[in-house]
Amino acid sequence: MRYLSPFPFDALTAFIYTLATTGAVAMSIMVTRYLNIVSSNSSRKLLHISMAAVFILCWPMFPDTDEGKVYAMSIPFLFTVVFWIVGRRYVQSTIIVDAMSRTGKASELTAGPVQYGIIMTLTTFFYWKRVDAIFVILSLAFGDGFAPWFGAIKKGNKALWWNPSKTWFGLIAFAVFSALSIIGYCYYFQSQHLMRIADRNFVFNACVVSVVCALTESLTIANYDNITVSAVCVLMYNYLKKF
Repeated sequence: MRYLSPFPFDALTAFIYTLATTGAVAMSIMVTRYLNIVSSNSSRKLLHISMAAVFILCWPMFPDTDEGKVYAMSIPFLFTVVFWIVGRRYVQSTIIVDAMSRTGKASELTAGPVQYGIIMTLTTFFYWKRVDAIFVILSLAFGDGFAPWFGAIKKGNKALWWNPSKTWFGLIAFAVFSALSIIGYCYYFQSQHLMRIADRNFVFNACVVSVVCALTESLTIANYDNITVSAVCVLMYNYLKKF
């Protein structure tokens, strides 16, 4: 797959626009939590989903050069640095901690959020403007993001027999939202002539990868699902591309 760059932006301009956009989205969610409009659990997952979604949508603004890649990957890296600094209590930020932690402890930011940011940074570096990046980032963002909301539904829901802490609704939600997001993004970029897709089987591959990633997440030890899901996604998608 190759992306096109229809926007007349240089790498620095694209960086500024993308950083401003993702920052504005993140801050708006944090404010809704600060005003107690949403719960900390909801704000945490909204950030998990939206930051990746917006970041990927901004990729076509960057030129297809190494400079463009470096500027793009520096955005999730900067957010990761912020998560680490706040998580280590070098800087106090109640609004960030309250919006991104489960229990209100700043130290939580050095686990999941930092892992999330590192994965987005590395994925951008190794799979810059390739379908692989869409698979990895969106399966993690949408799949893992929506799963807890549906997994918490009580009526008609049942725990997984191999992991009582996970539910069938959560497993299904992971697979469905992961697949739909990957397919939707690939279709959008292709239809708007923002990229050329060499993978003609991206719909089938998205479904298979999403199911495998959902099963992986259901088997993973808590706090390590970002790592295992991303690793399995890379391996599974590269295997499917051979056919």
